[in-house]
Amino acid sequence: MDYKWLLEFAEVTIYIQSELCKESLYEFVDRRRQSAADPDHQANNYRIVLQLVEGVESIHSRKIIHRDLKMQNVLVNFQGTCKICDFGLAKRIKGSKSCYIINDLIANGADMLTEDDLDKFSSSVGTKIFSSPEQSTSNSYDHRTDIYSLGLLIGMLFAHWNTKHEEYESINKLRSKSFSDLNLDDRIVGILDRCLSEPQFRPSLKEIRKSFTDLLHPPIYVSLRFGEEPNFTLRTVLCRNGVVYIGEGTRYTRMHRTPDLAV
Repeated sequence: MDYKWLLEFAEVTIYIQSELCKESLYEFVDRRRQSAADPDHQANNYRIVLQLVEGVESIHSRKIIHRDLKMQNVLVNFQGTCKICDFGLAKRIKGSKSCYIINDLIANGADMLTEDDLDKFSSSVGTKIFSSPEQSTSNSYDHRTDIYSLGLLIGMLFAHWNTKHEEYESINKLRSKSFSDLNLDDRIVGILDRCLSEPQFRPSLKEIRKSFTDLLHPPIYVSLRFGEEPNFTLRTVLCRNGVVYIGEGTRYTRMHRTPDLAV
């Protein structure tokens, strides 16, 4: 091209300024493992998972699939908040069915989606060891590929590993569902088992969030007697996340917020 009449640029550089974060989640977990035992280790893991779930929900609500979720692609800022990053492989769902419409289809009995329901993407992208089987071998998949990767990420938060060899062994055990070799809590295993299943059996992000919210703030059930004998009634009181519910049969009515009863 003749640049005689054009402004010449010796070099073009694009700078992207982002929030400053302290470390990646991988570095955070590695540092925490080498430090003294944390009495709140489990609770902190639950909080991290809930942050990750909300982050992925935000991505999916915009009809975007991340396709490369792993600990190295999650940053931790100076306040300890997790931030999902590296959207180099992210893809927007172009079809008419958004992630949450697909979830509704599954909930209503559409266990297997047709090819027309899925967008076409490149196969074998992302970090292979953290990618779902369908993402590695097929070009037809949806947002549930991120659920699989999230399951692996959650599993690695709770697994016990020290060396690189143990790290990769742990990932492979999670992928093969060899949970008994990882000494994980049965409640965590129940969630991971679904996340790492075939796409149609994976839980929604809403289900994962509820499971870990209940682990972080276990609901408390108490039976109370209302009234005097012989005309008294028994009611079950449920306290979850500082909110009191009065039960009648299998239904609960929200009464009022009581921060002092937060569990």
